[in-house]
Amino acid sequence: MTKMIGQLNIQDKVKTLIESNNFPRFCLLVGDRGSGKKTFAQWFIGQELDMPTEMCGIDAESVRSTIEQAYSTITPILYVFPDADNMSLSAKNALLKVTEEPPNNARFVMTVTSTDNVLQTILSRAFVLYMDSYTTREIAQYYSEKYEVDKDEIYLVTQYCNTPGDVDLLLSYNVNEFHEYVTRVIDNIDKVSGANSFKIGAKLNLTSEGEGYDLALFWRAFSNTCWWHLIEHRKYSEGIDITSKYLTELRINGLNKQFAFDNWLLDIRKAWMKYAED
Repeated sequence: MTKMIGQLNIQDKVKTLIESNNFPRFCLLVGDRGSGKKTFAQWFIGQELDMPTEMCGIDAESVRSTIEQAYSTITPILYVFPDADNMSLSAKNALLKVTEEPPNNARFVMTVTSTDNVLQTILSRAFVLYMDSYTTREIAQYYSEKYEVDKDEIYLVTQYCNTPGDVDLLLSYNVNEFHEYVTRVIDNIDKVSGANSFKIGAKLNLTSEGEGYDLALFWRAFSNTCWWHLIEHRKYSEGIDITSKYLTELRINGLNKQFAFDNWLLDIRKAWMKYAED
């Protein structure tokens, strides 16, 4: 069985449900990006249920095909719809059938980062499991077993990363250069002109196929770095609050990253420039 870092509470909950023969026919698995939802569904739930697992496409045609197959299978199987935040409305509507009349030999897990991206009718009929938050020690365990990093990078990884997926993403960059970028933004975002402030977005990936730093990771690093400065000035508290709001909104499917970044930037500058005379 693939080893999971952390997630002891949800592992125990799944085992209890299975041992009591109460594991649901349709389950929502909710957790932050990079928290290991797909790995948990495939390598823990599937193996605990002792049935094969199929990772399914989430476009409408693939969903309908999977459902048709589910009603005809004679072999127990677990179907996993990963990253279902990105399902179209027609694909989500197609799933309603299995929430109303589950097939005899199939179970379903739908992984999402936010229940806001799930149809209310599906949410009301699904059993919801939440991935645990990762502790600093668990994040450290993950990167120490997978990577070789120096002590400066170790500190930044534990400060900036909330999930194993975040660690993988951060270490795909030059960690120190990313940290320097975040620090420069914080130091200058309310000091440069409005036109120049938007240039900081040039280093971010704000399109589906663009290159640059991940926006969610940048915002988490920005917010965490503001924590380090709270003792210096009260403006950093507002920076944390504003950024946390946008991170929450970013989990909602369909949010335009460029639009979100531009509005975040305007809100931060407006809030921080109030203290220009302090």
